[in-house]
Amino acid sequence: MKVITIGRSSENDIVVDDFKVSRVHLQLVFNDGICSVVDLNSSNGTFVNGQKINGEVQLQPNDVIRIGNTTLPWQEYVNTHTTPTPPNIPTSPEPNKKTWLYVIIGVIALLLVCGGGFAIYYNYQQRVEKEQQELREQQEKEQKQLQEKEKREQEIRDLQKKADQQFQNDLISQKNQLNEKVRNTEKERDNAKKQNEDLNKQLDAEKKSKDQLQKEADAERKANQERLDSIQKENQASATKTREQLNEAQTERDEAKKSNELMAEFIKESSNLSVIVAKQVCKELKCDLSNNADPKLVLNDKFISSNNRDKQKIISKIKTLKSKEKVVNSSKEKTDSVSANLKSSPQQDLKNDTTNAYQPMDSLSHE
Repeated sequence: MKVITIGRSSENDIVVDDFKVSRVHLQLVFNDGICSVVDLNSSNGTFVNGQKINGEVQLQPNDVIRIGNTTLPWQEYVNTHTTPTPPNIPTSPEPNKKTWLYVIIGVIALLLVCGGGFAIYYNYQQRVEKEQQELREQQEKEQKQLQEKEKREQEIRDLQKKADQQFQNDLISQKNQLNEKVRNTEKERDNAKKQNEDLNKQLDAEKKSKDQLQKEADAERKANQERLDSIQKENQASATKTREQLNEAQTERDEAKKSNELMAEFIKESSNLSVIVAKQVCKELKCDLSNNADPKLVLNDKFISSNNRDKQKIISKIKTLKSKEKVVNSSKEKTDSVSANLKSSPQQDLKNDTTNAYQPMDSLSHE
């Protein structure tokens, strides 16, 4: 007898690296050509052909053992750990039993595979044929039910026809007035019931028609509301765009009006503008006066190419410098008058006084 222990611990004969396998999980017992598996109270159990086992279970050559997430090739373990008895006695040569055993196992496995494939194909064919047969039976059943229904309807019509004929015969044959009243009462009750059913059907149809009309009205109202909302949104967007365009146009008009006003004021201020003041303004505005350019023309071009804000600055500078020029001219006139009255004063002192009274335009511009 040979015993092989299998588990996660390194003390076992076969070590399985699987966290779902117990430290000492199971034993393989080989005795007289019969192999058995024994579960050693493992945590997750031992499965043979998908079935959990308890205790010892005898194995067949094609059985599959699974522990945790691992499938054990137990046939290899048995063949590896089984020690055959060496033949020391000289005997006649015999075939290798182990080889024959492998051949037989291989043939059996091949037959099992072929048989399994055939069985699968046969089962598939049987299932298909069964489904087709069930479908045919169902169709035949439905056909039979349809025929039976037609037959019952025909029988009902025949019975109705027969009952009508019998009723007519009874009317002719029976002379009892009471029976006639009873039959008339039954007929009236049936007619009233039928009329009531017809009335209920009519009411149901009217209710359905009303519900349908209500649904259509709701849908149309919803669509109209959606169209109205869309039109309102479009109108709002158009109005917003129009307001923006109007604002832009108003801004442009205001700018143009302001520009015209500034141009008129510039023309007014530059009409009597001296070359000295024009030159000083160009200098402060950093205009190009090369090639002996006329400062008034340069200042005019600068004014035309500027925006309203810069135009206002140019006009302010012109006004400021013109004001300073008037002050200088007034001071010069006063100086000339004083120099005429002071004839007794030396010519040099008069010249110095005149020079001090008249300041250059450059110093005034810096002020």
